[in-house]
Amino acid sequence: MKRLILTCILAVIGTPSMAQNTQPISVSLAECSVIFKVMRISAAQKGKSQEQLDKLKKGSEVFLNEAYKQAESEGQASGYIAEQLPRLGEKWDSRWLSASTATLMANMNENMDWVQYCGKLGKHKGILPVK
Repeated sequence: MKRLILTCILAVIGTPSMAQNTQPISVSLAECSVIFKVMRISAAQKGKSQEQLDKLKKGSEVFLNEAYKQAESEGQASGYIAEQLPRLGEKWDSRWLSASTATLMANMNENMDWVQYCGKLGKHKGILPVK
């Protein structure tokens, strides 16, 4: 029942078209953790402040912790989230960090949709903003 309610709420607040309707919320939370990690790497490469880097790191950590909790409440096996992380890391590395300029530009709208979705999901779960 909780999952149904959360799914309905997320449908109302908006989700990227990629996989939100088919993957468990725990995987979406793990994906947001990876996205925050990728944003931190990108920010570091651009010389952003340590304060900004620390917030992105904390964001990645809180999403990952929440992913583990959510997976447990979904009845997933204990290693479920850890098994998802390599695939998600490769996906976002290729979409953001190691992407050519053309690929990065082609994915920009969808990437930003994901960032917005993660912000809304994090606020809904009470894990954002990070302090």
